[in-house]
Amino acid sequence: MLNAILSIPVVVEAIGIICNDENNPEEKSGLEGKSWYKTIAANLKRFVENDDNKYKKLLGKPFTAAEILLGNNYASALSYLNELD
Repeated sequence: MLNAILSIPVVVEAIGIICNDENNPEEKSGLEGKSWYKTIAANLKRFVENDDNKYKKLLGKPFTAAEILLGNNYASALSYLNELD
């Protein structure tokens, strides 16, 4: 669980950066070329079968998106972190 508590905030922050870039294309982060950015975006798009509306909705739910990316096996850690929010 400690590993999940440490990794989930990092993934959630990365998803937040991607979400901000999608919602504010005129104020992009400049991180679009980074491998972690491309990997997260590609995996989330693959999960929603390249549906842009579903993709943007998923980006708006960073904890859910992180759980998907991390294999849905961090439910207890996500619950704990959600309680802190």
